[in-house]
Amino acid sequence: NWQTFNVPGALSTWVDGIDGNVIVGSYSEEGTIKGFTYNRQTEQWNYLQAPNYEWTLPLAISGNTIVGTVGQNTSYIRNGFIFKNTTAWSFLSSPDHGEELEALGIDGNNIVGETAGGLGFIFNGGNDTWSYFNTPDGKSASFDGISGSTIVGTYFNVSDPQSIRRGFVKNGESWTLLDVENA
Repeated sequence: NWQTFNVPGALSTWVDGIDGNVIVGSYSEEGTIKGFTYNRQTEQWNYLQAPNYEWTLPLAISGNTIVGTVGQNTSYIRNGFIFKNTTAWSFLSSPDHGEELEALGIDGNNIVGETAGGLGFIFNGGNDTWSYFNTPDGKSASFDGISGSTIVGTYFNVSDPQSIRRGFVKNGESWTLLDVENA
């Protein structure tokens, strides 16, 4: 059973994450992109715009915590955010990689994403620790989703002129690099 929807009045709508009945994503208006939550049970829309940023991309949700990326229209620099309990914004800043990173997935206290330097990261918000990873063969990695100790994402060889992205699954210390046959 498919359900399609658009944020009322939006030019475009992107759906990126779900937890229970709550969907998160973003939508475009004239000149900007803002975030939303939509509760499928109550049919309630809530709109998200991070303070001091021109665009907001909510990408994942776990319980009452939403993560994503914010930025300015005049810059390629992106900053990861955490939005808790419908009111509290905080912005990620890695001690080793600064603020230029993207938060792409969340499961409980663990947030995953990508640094501007091409490393995948895990941020444990429960104990404020950061871990950084690259694929076993040294290719640029983006951690896109997490469930328990299993992380999924994409990687590419930075020296490859075509920059073809491929998938991986990381479970603990074990990596499985995925390459769809004939793709």
